[in-house]
Amino acid sequence: TFIAAYLLVQLSNNAAGAAYTGVIPDVVRAEDRGRASGLLGTMNQLGTVVGVGLVGLTFKLYGDTRAGLLAGYGVVAIILAITLLITVIAVKENPHPPLPRDRGGPVGPRERRFSARRAFETVRLGVIICIAAFLVALIALFAILLAPLGAWLWPIAAVFVASGVVTVLAARQLPALMAFFQAFRSNDFFWTFATRALVTLGIFSILPFMELYFRDVVRTPDAGAASAFWLLAVIAGAIIPSMIGGVLSDRTGRRKLFVYISSAMQAVVVSVLLFGLVRSLSLLYVLGILYGIGYGAYYAVDWALACDVLPNREEAAGRDMALWHVSFTLPQVLAPAILAGFLHFLNEPGHQLLGVSSGNDLGFRFIFGSAALWFILGTVMVSRIRGVR
Repeated sequence: TFIAAYLLVQLSNNAAGAAYTGVIPDVVRAEDRGRASGLLGTMNQLGTVVGVGLVGLTFKLYGDTRAGLLAGYGVVAIILAITLLITVIAVKENPHPPLPRDRGGPVGPRERRFSARRAFETVRLGVIICIAAFLVALIALFAILLAPLGAWLWPIAAVFVASGVVTVLAARQLPALMAFFQAFRSNDFFWTFATRALVTLGIFSILPFMELYFRDVVRTPDAGAASAFWLLAVIAGAIIPSMIGGVLSDRTGRRKLFVYISSAMQAVVVSVLLFGLVRSLSLLYVLGILYGIGYGAYYAVDWALACDVLPNREEAAGRDMALWHVSFTLPQVLAPAILAGFLHFLNEPGHQLLGVSSGNDLGFRFIFGSAALWFILGTVMVSRIRGVR
């Protein structure tokens, strides 16, 4: 029940987030996109701090009880309802004119009904096949990641690959779905998408596992509190770069520079963790602030960068920004799901991987190394964007 409810919450949040991504290109002037992107990044960081603080306050008042849990969820629901009302009332959008209809030759009512019925049946079959194959692939993926399959690993992996291929082939027969991915035909949009996906992969290769790092490597008595303070250090470091980075990008006309700075700083921090496995709390918090500076520098310009490379801003800004939003949500799921197994396998003694013996916190070195790789690749990808400086 909890998993189903959580999936519903995530579905709702991502549906709203995908629509919200289209607000900046619709209501913000081109010369103000950097400032708007920076303000958005700042509010995201402040929202995280305030939200964690309010939920923590409710648990302090009611304790770790059912009442405290309901109060915490109640705070989240109230904040979401208030921000929804603010958005609906305050954001004024200009409706887009309807797309022109096809004015082909005369078609009789009978032929039109037959053509519509045949098209509907074809699309319906394609949708059913696409959804069914996608669900099979999803179930197979969860089985591979979560279940001890033993001899069933390769058959389940084959099912995953086959159902994934069927999903792609069926999706290619759905015009509406293919139109959703049409923006990838623009090289600049594709590389912007890839850059954000890789940077987000780097970030979420680290954040979900910091509590385990504080518990197993630093061996602090309260790993949960230590990791929470580390996250606050990251957010504290991110706020100022988020505020000033967007404004500076508008004034200088440069977006990619901030991505370079961001990726470099985050890669340096995770490299220190990779090679040093730092155990000092004070040094870890300093590294958290530095990591946050890079984190904030990127999120100061990421929305502005995406708005600058939209291939069809007049007619499809919302659709293309929703597609771009996938580059933020999908890596958050993939990175922890994939790396958790490697972390456990490589931290546990008695295994071999490419001739290297597991144990001695090798799993943490692996996830820090993978994060550094994603940040470096993100820097390479952003260099391929030609339409933005």
